[in-house]
Amino acid sequence: MDKPTFKEESLNYHIEGKPGKLEVRATTPLETQADLSMAYSPGVAHACEYIVEDPLNASKVTARGNLVAVISNGTAVLGLGAIGALASKPVMEGKAVLMKKFSDIDTFDLEIDETDPEKLVNIIAALEPTFGGIVLEDIKAPECFYVERQLRERMNIPVFHDDQHGTAVVSTAAVISWLKLTGKKMEEVKLVISGAGSASMSCADLIVSLGLKRENVFMCDSKGLIYEGRQEGMNEFKARYARQTDKRTLAEAMEGADIFFGLSTGDCVTQDMVKQMAPNPLILAMANPNPEIHPDLAREARPDAIIGTGRSDFPNQVNNVLCFPFLFRGALDCGATTINDEMKIACAYGLVDLAQQEASEEVALAYDGQSLKFGPDYIIPKPFDPRLFERVPVAVVEAAMKTGVASRPIEDMDTYRRTLSKHVNRSGMFMQPVINVAYDGQSLKFGPDYIIPKPFDPRLFERVPVAVVEAAMKTGVASRPIEDMDTYRRTLSKHVNRSGMFMQPVINAAANSGLKLVYSDAENETVIRAVQTVVDEAIARPILVGRPKQLNEIIEDLGLRIRLGEDVDVINPRSYDKYEEYSRDYHQIAGRSGVSVERSSVLLRTDSTVIAAMALRNGDADGMICGKVGRFTDHFQTLRSVIGTQGNDVRASTLTTLLFDDGPLFLTDCFIDLDPTVDQIVSKTLLGIEQVRQFGITPRVALLSHSNFGSSNAPSARKMRQASEILRERLPDVEIDGEMHSLTALDSAYRQTIFDDSQLKGKANLLVFPGLDAANIALGLLRQKANGLLIGPYMSGLKRPAHIMVNSATPRAIFNVSALAAAEILGKQG
Repeated sequence: MDKPTFKEESLNYHIEGKPGKLEVRATTPLETQADLSMAYSPGVAHACEYIVEDPLNASKVTARGNLVAVISNGTAVLGLGAIGALASKPVMEGKAVLMKKFSDIDTFDLEIDETDPEKLVNIIAALEPTFGGIVLEDIKAPECFYVERQLRERMNIPVFHDDQHGTAVVSTAAVISWLKLTGKKMEEVKLVISGAGSASMSCADLIVSLGLKRENVFMCDSKGLIYEGRQEGMNEFKARYARQTDKRTLAEAMEGADIFFGLSTGDCVTQDMVKQMAPNPLILAMANPNPEIHPDLAREARPDAIIGTGRSDFPNQVNNVLCFPFLFRGALDCGATTINDEMKIACAYGLVDLAQQEASEEVALAYDGQSLKFGPDYIIPKPFDPRLFERVPVAVVEAAMKTGVASRPIEDMDTYRRTLSKHVNRSGMFMQPVINVAYDGQSLKFGPDYIIPKPFDPRLFERVPVAVVEAAMKTGVASRPIEDMDTYRRTLSKHVNRSGMFMQPVINAAANSGLKLVYSDAENETVIRAVQTVVDEAIARPILVGRPKQLNEIIEDLGLRIRLGEDVDVINPRSYDKYEEYSRDYHQIAGRSGVSVERSSVLLRTDSTVIAAMALRNGDADGMICGKVGRFTDHFQTLRSVIGTQGNDVRASTLTTLLFDDGPLFLTDCFIDLDPTVDQIVSKTLLGIEQVRQFGITPRVALLSHSNFGSSNAPSARKMRQASEILRERLPDVEIDGEMHSLTALDSAYRQTIFDDSQLKGKANLLVFPGLDAANIALGLLRQKANGLLIGPYMSGLKRPAHIMVNSATPRAIFNVSALAAAEILGKQG
């Protein structure tokens, strides 16, 4: 069978399953008569009266505060032209799903069959009670200018024409990054724009507001340069950029230009034109699908140029998705009454700030093989950078409050950051494995080919909304000003990091600990990224087991800021002061297990886990992290022999946490004992209960089996039944029961139909498994099919704190376990 064409694949994408790309789902339960009475009559009347008391309450009791309309009349659909309102619907649905995907904003697409600008304004303005914001899309110029201007004047909610302003924000970010790289000054540069539509006008206006002189802007349309006295094809908007000059063509205007914005048609710029530009020019050829000049041709003509396009297959993509989802996230969160220039500029600076920071592993995986260091190929962040969700909305909120347009100021920004984690929990944006190959082979390091972030860079959510909020508040358009921007930033960070809210108390407890944590697999990029966060959060003083040259190369390649000797200590396996001591002591430990003196010497030069374990055992480190490289069982054997367990009646055990939307679920033991005895089950459960309590959570324990409360008398069922009896006797105040099915453990209503006198009340949160097979299989299924976010495994029962990571551990996972280890050590010390 022939491979489907791209057209066939695209149509199938929209046809298969439910037609289209959107659906509406209820957010409240509607399963009982009581639910119905509150959702509708008579209970709904109280919500209505609440809004009558104060219209701002609408955002508290309805979806309006998180609801945006994407509106078009289909008169200028990108690449298709005036196809009409109905035919534009797939595009508007696409915009809606981008809003949901990237910023968890609910969006209705509205296609309005009206071409008269005044009537269109009246229709849209009448919708203000329904929506918290309006995104105008694909409305032709110059009518789009009139429509947006009228709506901004009449409506008390944000109105944003993305074709204009989204492009302006991202291209402005590219210019700011380019200025940083080249050392040029905004007030001295010359800008040439090919195209005189809505996007061109908005780009010029925003750049001029940042200091570029209006007389240095040369705008061209299909008739040539826009100059004073020209009559053909002119309007009031073009007239604002008419220059007093004898130049008449794009080619003439390009002479000596520092910046080129292409917002017109493909292949309209030649290599000769580019050669006439000033040194180190910025070329943003943004026409799609064919840019004004192909990047390869531009690079050939001007090797010193920094080049961006509107396409995802070249560096520095100017993609509006870097802007509008995060801009609106911040605007909605503070109840901004408009989106002003300050908010847009804050958004642009948020993107620039993000492009200059080292990339997180989520971004590195999404753009595998690309440079992510600020430079010519990386001047704009990537779309899949989760930090977008932390930075941008916070910046937006701060800008809105500073400019006085926030109708609902956010008082506690820290809380705001924490609560925003719910957006990621619902959207699951960063759990999609497809991002791992999204930008294969591209450079993601700040420089000529990376001056603008990528659209899927999740860090956008951290930066842009913050900048927009700040601008909105500064200019007085935030109806809900956010007073505590730190809390708001942390709330946004939860879009990026689902574990953030759960782990924050642990991280706070571990901060500034002064402890030393040794990392055995330090010559691993994931471990080094985690160590950077450990240093940033002041969780501990890391000790890296690795060769300094290789470590420095990894740090440099990743664009990280840590420095050997300053931020972290290093044990170089080839040469370190404690080698003789460690080798001698290790032989004393393992000599009667067949490890010779010679073998001990070799291991203390070559086995990083043995080296780290000896550092921990001899008191040169307070805790240890290993396991990213190699088999779990091999690491465990080393720890058990070198560190040892706490006593004969204590069995080393692991606790693994999975985070779900409705809370954490703890599992033990998924990694160590194949078929634990009754006593070992009891020991593991006791350790698990202690660990769950460290999170400030009341343990509710279920011992799992294929048997439900004596329904089977198989050996495995008897084992769990006996362990349950021992545990209930030892801990009468703890909710413990078993043996039971996993469904019985997690569904209290179902449990009551089987055994109505269970000591376990509600849903279990600590599941104890009868053996390694069941536990490990359950862990894998819950992670992959139920989208459970892994924290751990977290080991207990050893004489000293040491933890083994799984090979798939992310930097965040390693950081989380590092924080847990530090908090545990401090807890025992204090």
